[in-house]
Amino acid sequence: MPSPWASDSPDPSPTVVVFRNSLVNPGEPFVIEQPQAMQRYHPVLLGAVRVRSHASIPLPEGSIVLAESGVLGRLSAEWFRATGRSRAAAAHLRTIAPALVHAHMGTDALRVMRLCERFGIPLVTTYHGFEISRDDVTLRAGRWGDRWFVRARERLANDGAAHIAVSHYLRNIMINRGFPADRTHVHYIGVDTQRFTPTATPREPGLVLFVGRLEEDKSPLQALDAILRVRSEHPGIQAVFVGEGPQRDAIARLAARERVSVTLTGAQTRGEVLAWMRRASVLIGPSRQWLGCRESLGLVFLEAQGTALPVVAYHSGGIPEAVADGRSGLLSPEGDVLALARNLALVLGDETLRDRLGQAGVRHVRERFDLRHQTSLLEDIYDQVVERWNPVRARRLDRPE
Repeated sequence: MPSPWASDSPDPSPTVVVFRNSLVNPGEPFVIEQPQAMQRYHPVLLGAVRVRSHASIPLPEGSIVLAESGVLGRLSAEWFRATGRSRAAAAHLRTIAPALVHAHMGTDALRVMRLCERFGIPLVTTYHGFEISRDDVTLRAGRWGDRWFVRARERLANDGAAHIAVSHYLRNIMINRGFPADRTHVHYIGVDTQRFTPTATPREPGLVLFVGRLEEDKSPLQALDAILRVRSEHPGIQAVFVGEGPQRDAIARLAARERVSVTLTGAQTRGEVLAWMRRASVLIGPSRQWLGCRESLGLVFLEAQGTALPVVAYHSGGIPEAVADGRSGLLSPEGDVLALARNLALVLGDETLRDRLGQAGVRHVRERFDLRHQTSLLEDIYDQVVERWNPVRARRLDRPE
């Protein structure tokens, strides 16, 4: 089958423009991996700016980045980010004439909503949590995009063709905030179960892995606290923190003071994260509420389970939908570091338990979160949107900017 990204593909499938302002943040592989798994729609990736770092994900052929076309392109991208107006983006949409646009994040949906309305293109938005679960006071005190989202949320909720929540937890919040129940769907993005798989290579005893932003909501310092609490019982314990963030220095100082083995890798590529997951004995992920926001699902938990890596985490937000408590991982009350440490000690000290949790995790992910199956369900949502979209609302694609 030809690549869904091939610009010269003879496939007559309807086109979907997948929009994310920044292409592609290391923690957002789904922006590319989900379209790559599409079978019935031809995806075109559109963004305003290109993220460039060690862990950046290569963009597929045919992707459109507005800021890559010189100084004027960068200025256009900034204007688009701030206002939702862009002659370049409009020209691309006019040429592509997609069946629909799929935006990731509510704040990014606002940036393409004006163009979608202008051209009569249905807008589908996937919400990942931060823009929905934070309270309005916090959002109004945040960045320009957050403040814009508060003002325009009702309009986006009413006019959007479909709204996708990444968990039931998040959908409940969205419904309570006025999103229409009949157009607000739960859809798990999924994991590439052909890539995130176990290996026969023995795991390193006592190796505890943390993957995520080193920020308050991910609670890396609580993860380290739990590790310190069990080191007398497990003197060979060592920790690896994958990610960047403002708490990196605090983690390094505490580890040095307590003389515990901690490796801070910084941001890692997808392949490097997978390699760490196959080496570790347990993944620790104590995400918790911060500024009104909780983990909406936790893709890293799904990826870890796909490799048969047991998870210890908090029972918070959408995490119980990602981790089957007692079967594929152990969840403790949110913020209870003592309980988190007890679960960590249990998993580290019982090889039979680790094997049982790991194998159950593989089954859990393959049965409920397989990327290809989940993407087929996403395309079902696309079909429903396209079928019910009222062509009378469509406007001429050659309308001037």
